[in-house]
Amino acid sequence: MISQRHMSRVAAMQALYAFLLQDKTADDSAAFLEHALNELPKKIENTSFARKIYTGCIKNRTEITEKITEKTTHKNLNKIDTITLSVLFIGTFELLFDEEKQPAPIIMNEAIEIAKEYGKDSSAPLVNAILSKLSQ
Repeated sequence: MISQRHMSRVAAMQALYAFLLQDKTADDSAAFLEHALNELPKKIENTSFARKIYTGCIKNRTEITEKITEKTTHKNLNKIDTITLSVLFIGTFELLFDEEKQPAPIIMNEAIEIAKEYGKDSSAPLVNAILSKLSQ
């Protein structure tokens, strides 16, 4: 059974994907999450977790970008596909900026699973490598 938190992370990833592709400002971003939440195959009962992740990633995107860039050989993040980058944003936000502080292995496992489900073959190993470095 897919958890509500997993579905929240998927919705946040889909909204971030759209946001990053459109290169919008934070003021324009709310519609992306609403659309992602409405398109989920399984509805989320409480959307606050998805909203927290998404808005946290948008609010902290400069710092998140810097943290990811520090831990990757891709010094230009444009070389990382947008889905993988969206997953990395979520994992980085949860590891370093979320006040709730879930255990790092849970955050990393969730990010890797989403990368496997939605990303390229190279997405999950890249997400694992970068988030492992960030969690140390």
